[in-house]
Amino acid sequence: MTATLVSQRTLVETWRVFNGHDIKYCEEIYALGFPAWFVARCTDEYEWHWDWILKGLRSLEFFYRGHDSFTGHSSIIGRPLAKSDASVLGERAINTLVLFAATLPGSEKMVRSLELDGLSVDHKNGTLVPLEGPVRAQEEEDRLSSLVTTSRIQNGDVIKRHIADAHQLYTQGKDHPSLNESRNLIQALIERAKRIRLQILRRLVCKVPRQCA
Repeated sequence: MTATLVSQRTLVETWRVFNGHDIKYCEEIYALGFPAWFVARCTDEYEWHWDWILKGLRSLEFFYRGHDSFTGHSSIIGRPLAKSDASVLGERAINTLVLFAATLPGSEKMVRSLELDGLSVDHKNGTLVPLEGPVRAQEEEDRLSSLVTTSRIQNGDVIKRHIADAHQLYTQGKDHPSLNESRNLIQALIERAKRIRLQILRRLVCKVPRQCA
């Protein structure tokens, strides 16, 4: 299992893919190698509502009887299950489901969302693999937005809007509009840098008494 977690954004895109198809999921999921107790849980408890299933796998509620009883002895797998082990099972199941969704028509937005998570689909080997480079796009967006907030830069909300819009447009497959938003972001930062530079120059000039007379 890859160490990089699939984002909540990608989980949403995944259940949208599943909801867009009329498939006998009880058969397909069992054929993917999921155990009978997993299929039974999806059928009896979640009724194949994919938003509930994926959120339950991430929160670990899927593996325990009763939403408030996360104890090893309340697990649904027929043996005690530690939360750490449940987390491994949950992320492994999510990755397998995402891989399956990637084979279905209409999964383009989900695949792009995966790329923003720093992951790509290796169809040949049936795995999710990290993209080249250690930094995920989501982490970069969060870091840049945080820098804008802490710097108290003027028009910070506008700049953060450009960041979010560029991210969202890429996920939607709108490459050119996404690039335009990125250019708008860069231009806004350049204009702000120019204003700051001018303010600094004015302060330096005013430190010379004859210039301020």
